[in-house]
Amino acid sequence: MADTEITDAVLIGEVLPAVRDAKTKLDDAKRRISTPVRRAINLMVTKGMTQKDAAQEVGIAPETLSRNLSKDHVKAMRRSMVQDYIDDTAAQSAHTMNSLATSARSEKVRFDAAQDALDRGGYGAEQGASVSAIGVTINIDLSGS
Repeated sequence: MADTEITDAVLIGEVLPAVRDAKTKLDDAKRRISTPVRRAINLMVTKGMTQKDAAQEVGIAPETLSRNLSKDHVKAMRRSMVQDYIDDTAAQSAHTMNSLATSARSEKVRFDAAQDALDRGGYGAEQGASVSAIGVTINIDLSGS
């Protein structure tokens, strides 16, 4: 077995139990949260509802939701739901940015979308970048040479 394989095996041996432990803790936290509170958080995350509106929608007092949202295990579940929502929409968001960069009517929108895509892809100004908009190419070389 090569050194990197041994290192990978050790790393996986250390990381997997930690991941399983974190998942178990999150699952335990979810079980401790009432269904109406979970539903209200889901509405806040996926529909952009305010705490008050989400609480009313699921039939609990806004104060009940607010009190629950201050608890650590509820915060952890909410963070997890937000991360899952972001993960679920990432591909669609990337497609939207690409569409804006290539098809927007406004030169400014195309430029900003292209620049943002480069920045997010790790090709930002600190590494040097090339951005094109309507036949104009801007090359930025910050290498100093």
